[in-house]
Amino acid sequence: MIDLQFSLLTYYPSILNDENINVGMLFYCENPSYKTFYATTNLQRLASFDEELDIAFMKDYLTGIKEQWENSSSADAECDVNSFIYNYGNELRFGKVQTVSVESLEPF
Repeated sequence: MIDLQFSLLTYYPSILNDENINVGMLFYCENPSYKTFYATTNLQRLASFDEELDIAFMKDYLTGIKEQWENSSSADAECDVNSFIYNYGNELRFGKVQTVSVESLEPF
C-alpha cells in the first residue's frame, strides 16, 4: 500500500458569507516520490462564482502554486505538506491534510 497525502485548495470570495468553491488539490507521496498540484480548468465557473475576480491573476496564481510545489526539493522545508499549506489562509485556503492508502497512484 502507498500512503498518499492530499489537501484541497478552496477559494472564499467572501469570508463573511463563508461561500466557497474548490479550486485545486495538492498531492504528496514520499515513496514512491510523487507530488503534484491540480488546479481547476473551469475558470469560467470560478468567474461566475465571483464576478469581481481577475481570472488572469487567478490562473497565474494557481500556476505559481503548482510550480512552487512541484519544484521544491525534498530537502526544502516547503516540501512538507503542512509547512507548504500553512501560508495560505485568506481567500485561498488549503484544508486539513488527509492521508489515504492506495494500491497505485495511477487513478490520481
